Amino acid sequence: MFEEAVRNCASTKCDLLIISLDYPPNDGGISRLASGMVGALQEAGLHIHVITSAAEGRLGLARPASEYTEVRRCKGLRDVGILLAIRRHFQTFGSGIPILTTVWNPEATLALLAGSRRVIVLAHGNEVMRYRYRGLKAIFRRFVLERAKVVVCNSRFTQDLVRQIAPAARTTVLNPSVDADQFCSPLPSLDARKRLGLPIKKRIILTIARLDPVKGHDTVLRAMARLNKEELEQLHYVIIGKGEMEDHLVNLAKELELESCVEFAGFQPDAALRTWFGAANLFVLPSVLDLGRQGMEGFGMAFTEAQAAGLPVIGTRSGGIPDAIAEGEGGWLIAERDDCALAEHFRMLISDPSAFVEQGKLGAMRVRRDMTWQDYARRLVDLI
Repeated sequence: MFEEAVRNCASTKCDLLIISLDYPPNDGGISRLASGMVGALQEAGLHIHVITSAAEGRLGLARPASEYTEVRRCKGLRDVGILLAIRRHFQTFGSGIPILTTVWNPEATLALLAGSRRVIVLAHGNEVMRYRYRGLKAIFRRFVLERAKVVVCNSRFTQDLVRQIAPAARTTVLNPSVDADQFCSPLPSLDARKRLGLPIKKRIILTIARLDPVKGHDTVLRAMARLNKEELEQLHYVIIGKGEMEDHLVNLAKELELESCVEFAGFQPDAALRTWFGAANLFVLPSVLDLGRQGMEGFGMAFTEAQAAGLPVIGTRSGGIPDAIAEGEGGWLIAERDDCALAEHFRMLISDPSAFVEQGKLGAMRVRRDMTWQDYARRLVDLI
């Protein structure tokens, strides 16, 4: 009743139990991280078993070829199913088996309730903001984080957040990795532009993110509005994503008289993104820290994905973005909401495109050198 059948279960060994409710076929940052992590750990020789929600015919990211147990998506049945699955693993492999959870709640909470004393928790940013929970839930969050063997933070900023809410928590920083080959365009830039129907001779600026106030799309539009007519004629801004801000951004583009050089491309599947990367000259995501909306970039995987594709990037000195962008080695950082500084970068893109090409090359080299899944798995194994 509580658990689905165990899938792909042939092994009599388990080195690590991973609990992740945000897992393929879900399509998001944590899901992609979990997928890459499982694949890398298996390549490192670990026997992995994953407890996750039932796919129920959903389409999206392909699951790694690992053993897994599915639990019901209904919240009450889900939590009981996870507890039962953990207990069953304890009976088979012993209670000392390490458990890695992709968030603190409910995954790490349930692991501790099941009696585990070797819980490793991943922290991403939003879920550990000081103002996200108050009262008993804040106390409970501190309890879980401080009893974890280690809290693995995706950036220095996220580590600071964890230390603020759980001073006794044992923390370390491990930046997310990226499969660089996955984001390299199979087409030359000219062919990619023809396929996508983009202007051939203009500089293409690209943003890929949900349309949310935290992502700073309005800063890009206001920066473009600072350019003169001749400058604007040389740029084309593509916005990929859907969200609550779509109508506002469309209206803002009209208000700023930018309709001719701004394109709303809507949602695009992951498989199509590398073609968009291949067509672009610059990736921009000027995110902000918004305490009112409890939103921020804990790291910014979109930046490393763009750099893996060879694109130069521009982000903000906000949240964990400075861990994703090494200024001068793949891109630039600006202050939050600084459309004036961003406009100057756009002018430089027009006047000195070779500088952007060089930054794109440097960023791709950095990602392939410092952010491989093999290195991520090696460091994670040391923590387990």
